[in-house]
Amino acid sequence: MDVYDPTAVENEDEEDTFGREGHEQLQEYIIFLVEASPSMQQPACGDLPQEYKGKTWLQIALMTFEGFLRARIISNANDQLAIVFYGTRESHNAHDFSNIYTFQDLDSPDATRIRCVQDLIGNPERDFTVQIGGCQERKPDHFKDGLFTVAAMLANLKTKTAAKSMYIMTNDPNPASSSSSLRQQAMQRAHELKEAGTLIDLYPMTPPDEDFDMAFWSKVLEQPDADPWEDDNNVERLQNLQSLTRSKAFRKRTICSLRWHLGSELQIAVQLYAMIMPATTSKSVWLEAENNQPLVHSTAQVCNDTGDILTDISKYRFPKPDVAEKSRLPPVLLDADTLKQLKFCMSPGLRLLGFKPVTALEAYHQLRPPAFVYPDERSLPGSAVAFIALHARLLARKMFALCSFVRSRVAEPRLAALLPQEEEIDDAGCQLSPPGFNLLYLPFADDLRHPETDPSFTGTSYPQASQIQISKAAAMIHALKLDSDVLAVNNPRIQRHFQVLEALALDEPVPEQVLDETMPDEEGQESIRPQVLAFRDSVYGPDHDEVGKIAARTPKRKAPEPENAAAVASRDWKALAQSGKLSTLKVPDLKEYLEAHSLPKSGNKTAIIERIENHLANQDAQ
Repeated sequence: MDVYDPTAVENEDEEDTFGREGHEQLQEYIIFLVEASPSMQQPACGDLPQEYKGKTWLQIALMTFEGFLRARIISNANDQLAIVFYGTRESHNAHDFSNIYTFQDLDSPDATRIRCVQDLIGNPERDFTVQIGGCQERKPDHFKDGLFTVAAMLANLKTKTAAKSMYIMTNDPNPASSSSSLRQQAMQRAHELKEAGTLIDLYPMTPPDEDFDMAFWSKVLEQPDADPWEDDNNVERLQNLQSLTRSKAFRKRTICSLRWHLGSELQIAVQLYAMIMPATTSKSVWLEAENNQPLVHSTAQVCNDTGDILTDISKYRFPKPDVAEKSRLPPVLLDADTLKQLKFCMSPGLRLLGFKPVTALEAYHQLRPPAFVYPDERSLPGSAVAFIALHARLLARKMFALCSFVRSRVAEPRLAALLPQEEEIDDAGCQLSPPGFNLLYLPFADDLRHPETDPSFTGTSYPQASQIQISKAAAMIHALKLDSDVLAVNNPRIQRHFQVLEALALDEPVPEQVLDETMPDEEGQESIRPQVLAFRDSVYGPDHDEVGKIAARTPKRKAPEPENAAAVASRDWKALAQSGKLSTLKVPDLKEYLEAHSLPKSGNKTAIIERIENHLANQDAQ
């Protein structure tokens, strides 16, 4: 917690309700700058994945861009992407540069843009060689003009807080050739892009086992002492590019900004971030049948007496009329101001109650996913210094801060534990876990349950496992240990949802079901069958029958007869029905027949008699 970077906090606004989707997210602008020289149109060679075999390096770059468009529609449709080619036969750009072709300007991804890229990859009538084509020879100014085109596109953005990225795809280690002036201009243009906050990344389009000279590109990327691809597989980095940016789409989400009161005269401005939230599919939208425009619905309060629309509600009735009949309390009328005062309990914020050792926290004390607390230096200067000092001291003492937490004016107070989290950095200097506080939602005394102490729940006798049974269980657990990351399992329902939507949008056939990674690995479990059977035999014995066989041998118990069976049997219902004397019986007597034969008991007397007559007629027919 030695260094606090205020630019690391994305000051996003979120609606007042925690967990509500649809809040505004930081927009990202991504431009692909792709070389179109003859060498890029040569077939890719080397040990390539199956999807890249038979493709040119240019087609592989276009496939990556197409995957980007597909991924961004799902992860963040507000992002804007563009692709610019340099070294082309045709020219199309805002500045009339020769051999520069802006195929798609910055815009949100959609099905039309994806189809255009697909045509560029594999449609013989509209592929790259037909529409754009490549220049016959490389020229030193192609890359420099391409950088200028990208810089101009990003400079025209209206927003100043957007994230900007440029991905360069080429197999030319020195696009400036021997021209020192053009090399200097390209480096200067790249430096200006980086100064403007643009992330520049290079993806060499070379075989996996081929070295790529980084002498020129390390200066463009401003990494003079590093060669990030000396041990990496360039093709694997290209495959991972789509998944890497997909993960970037899930940014920090601000729950709220508030003050942490450490006393009557000391406050710290902090922000709370959602650490984990369930992923959901997008909501459906009602459309007008004639023009497919979204329908806008509105609600209004209508007066029961006059039918007029009420523009202002002066009084609220509690309880509501449908509940008032069952309530033991008389209804009351409240005005809007009184209702606000009733809902308001305490002003929003964190209030320090004291400190306790970390050992006082139990795993079952956590009621919901925690939030992450970080100082808000912009809102209140000096908050970071106080936050760092308190964080460091609590870490050293192995204690946490116990606070009352009110998230908004309409929220109820909660008990919260602010548990300090230490910064974790790997060997490469990358941050694994940020420093700060985890806000744990604690239960009140009324929320705690102790079923393990109730004999009616646990019983009075406790069977004990033998050492042999324990050892067999340990062997089975050891054999069933998973090597994969359980947090990397995709939600099959969401994957299938977007898979079908994507196919429908692109007029493609709906693919087969996605791989459900939540299902057991039958082949893998078959290999540990001996350990499972050994544990079963140690507990139930070697002669233990299967559960299904026991269930098959167990006779079914008869359902208990209804309590009024004797009263129902004492009457001759058929004779009463034939003589039309069912109407002489009372409704409770008629319902006894219905209950004895598991028939619905709803309706008036006429409907009940008709139901009994139909039931008797069906019995005679059988």
